[in-house]
Amino acid sequence: MIYGTDLIMKYVKPYVIFLVVVMLFGIGAIIYVGIKPKPISKIDLSGFQSTTEYSKALDLRLSQEIKDSPILFLGLEADNIAQTRLWKEFLDLLPPGKAYDQVILDKLVSGYTFFEKNQIIDLKEQGPDLIKFLQDAKAQNKRTVVIAPSIFVSQLIPKNPTGKILEKSDLKITSFSLASFPEGREQEKLQNITCDTNVNDEKGTANLGCMILQIARGNYRKRLTGFPYVGIVNQVGLRDYLMMINEKVAGQ
Repeated sequence: MIYGTDLIMKYVKPYVIFLVVVMLFGIGAIIYVGIKPKPISKIDLSGFQSTTEYSKALDLRLSQEIKDSPILFLGLEADNIAQTRLWKEFLDLLPPGKAYDQVILDKLVSGYTFFEKNQIIDLKEQGPDLIKFLQDAKAQNKRTVVIAPSIFVSQLIPKNPTGKILEKSDLKITSFSLASFPEGREQEKLQNITCDTNVNDEKGTANLGCMILQIARGNYRKRLTGFPYVGIVNQVGLRDYLMMINEKVAGQ
């Protein structure tokens, strides 16, 4: 014969187990959602007459962030002359207190000779050397900028060269990553840094590509015409910024 307490436990125990499972699932979901980067708008979709105007907008809107970043990584897309020119103009316009003392180029962007480079490195292979260089620069109060492909620079990609440097050192790095972006559904297949949702993600760049797509889709209805350039800037991490810019062709 089953008495009071035993009877209660018989029927209540399955519900308790069920509730515990639900609570654990909920906590897991909250943690998962909490660590996913949520973009914070710094510059809404805007039109620009030149890359210089875009550079000035970055300096104005992110003035304090730049000043507080003695180590700044600048990312760009391969063979994108407009983005390269933009970073050159950006560095040239920085006033004392925000200007950088030395520029390091990754070998993949070393062909851009108009940067006053102090050193060329292989960011993928010379991470330990760069860590030592940046630590020495920090000790000497020298401000350093590193220019490399955006897929090496963005902190949305944890296993890229920047992610490995952050993992293996106590350095604080600010990342500014340039990227082009689709302005409508029909352009999504042409996106340079793709949003590969396959589990394998062979290129390892899905986090960045999907963030570009997420931000872009939120602006599809705000198409701008009559400007040589259009751009958006979002903060996508504690020290991570995504600068999206398109060069327009005549008639767009």
